[in-house]
Amino acid sequence: MKGYFYTHETCEFAGETDLRVDPGEARLNARRAVTKDPLDPVQPVKYLLPGHATLIEPPLLDSDELACFNCETKIWEIKTKFTGLIYLKRDGSSKSVDCLPACIPDEFTQIEPDENHSYFDDITQTWILDKKRKFFAETKTFAVAAFEGFEGATFRGSVENIESIKAKRDIAIDQGKTTLGLWDSSGNFHGGLTLTEVDNIIEKLYDNWTAQEQLYLI
Repeated sequence: MKGYFYTHETCEFAGETDLRVDPGEARLNARRAVTKDPLDPVQPVKYLLPGHATLIEPPLLDSDELACFNCETKIWEIKTKFTGLIYLKRDGSSKSVDCLPACIPDEFTQIEPDENHSYFDDITQTWILDKKRKFFAETKTFAVAAFEGFEGATFRGSVENIESIKAKRDIAIDQGKTTLGLWDSSGNFHGGLTLTEVDNIIEKLYDNWTAQEQLYLI
């Protein structure tokens, strides 16, 4: 005898198992078979059914469907599932899901943002335009600065990348090194930069990035 599990939260079909015979009822039936008392005949075999399980077999499904057990009507209901990307409302980051639409967390939406929007408004059900992000995207200078540095190489990076260069510089100092290697925006590696040259690049990158920030703020 098979038992069919469903989840506690959404009652989705969650798998099947072979059920164990109820050992207590099995012992009683063994005694009934011996005594053959017409007032206490052998009973049909009983099985131990776990919680959140049913003896009713779920229906066959298409690839975009899920079976959910209705505990009141005792039938399986077929529902359409959502498969695809959902987006975190606070920043637009995405993740892939395969679930019922009702199971998508409240902090996510199925509506895709574009690169210039920063957060989702639940009232209007739209992404709110980030004017600062749009400005930098249109001018192609979003959080990016450039500096003609070592041997004419151009170094570019977001403010996070600049912080990463600073962290590498600090590690080099702690290790007693006097040079540091950096990749330029053309994909060339420069392994002979002195720490003074690295400091100069960091300073210029920050100056240029701050100037772009001020340009927008004005």
